[in-house]
Amino acid sequence: TSVVLFCEYFPHNLHDWLTEQVASGEDAANSVFNMLEPDLRSAVSFMNANGLLHFDVHFRNILTDGRGIYISDFGLATSSRFTLSESELEFLGKNRAHDGCYVVTELVNWLVMALTGMVQRTDRVDFIRRCADGYEPTEVMASAAAIIKRYAAIAVVMNEFYRNLDVDSRTAPFPVEEIQRVCAKTGFEPVLSPSLPT
Repeated sequence: TSVVLFCEYFPHNLHDWLTEQVASGEDAANSVFNMLEPDLRSAVSFMNANGLLHFDVHFRNILTDGRGIYISDFGLATSSRFTLSESELEFLGKNRAHDGCYVVTELVNWLVMALTGMVQRTDRVDFIRRCADGYEPTEVMASAAAIIKRYAAIAVVMNEFYRNLDVDSRTAPFPVEEIQRVCAKTGFEPVLSPSLPT
């Protein structure tokens, strides 16, 4: 018996790389934000459309070489292709929108924290809630403001869900109905049609 191991090196996690790009100036940051948003949506949607839910797509679990993004750390992942019980299949169905909503929430939270300096969770969440209610975030560059406004309503629901999970109960259910309502109102699709990531 033999094992062949192929290793590929990606030099950065997305959190650290984005921090470097923002420090390089507004032009570099704008370029990155315009590339990043569709890449995140596409990668997560491709994964989900093929039956895999990750449940932990934060920016330290996404790697980059500066040209593309690569999702890593599948420790919490599950798949419809696994042998699952009925309750596990039900869980999968109810949480189908999680990754798509989580990754745009991570993007919004990151942008607000990095570009406004709001490191306190309550300040960040309040700012995002105001953006969802119509506030124009002039404190940040226009490309970031557009992303924040586009996904603020989703981020409000997801931030509240994770606050409930962290503070109230580790068994807090994913807010399926509220996510569906916000998606219907905003036109957001957590899982895009299957396509290869670009």
